[in-house]
Amino acid sequence: MNANQLTLALLSPVSKSGPFIDGVSWLDVTDLAKGVGFETRTAISIALADALASRSGETESAYDQHLYDALWLAQFQFTLNSLHPTTFNFSFLCMHARNPGFDEVSLCLHVESVDQTTFLGLLEDF
Repeated sequence: MNANQLTLALLSPVSKSGPFIDGVSWLDVTDLAKGVGFETRTAISIALADALASRSGETESAYDQHLYDALWLAQFQFTLNSLHPTTFNFSFLCMHARNPGFDEVSLCLHVESVDQTTFLGLLEDF
């Protein structure tokens, strides 16, 4: 009788490659981020940039203010969690496109640091 021995090949864990600043999916916002306390290179996702974009009827500076507020809150939450990956909610008001008044925009954001770079984006960007 010939005995065959089966071997079990264990797969090595798949490492998740982090995002990287490419100007297509992630935008470098390091200069502004340093002003709110980030000490590393910092990027936001294109999807987040689109979500923060000025609506019709708003000034172009509305985007800058939304971005600054999101970065400030991200730095605050990230610091509270000892620089561990953090998910939090961010809300802001924007002018209603058709009627006078404002709409509230609520976003679920995620911030994490990978290889000396901090990434901030919508939760689904990670």
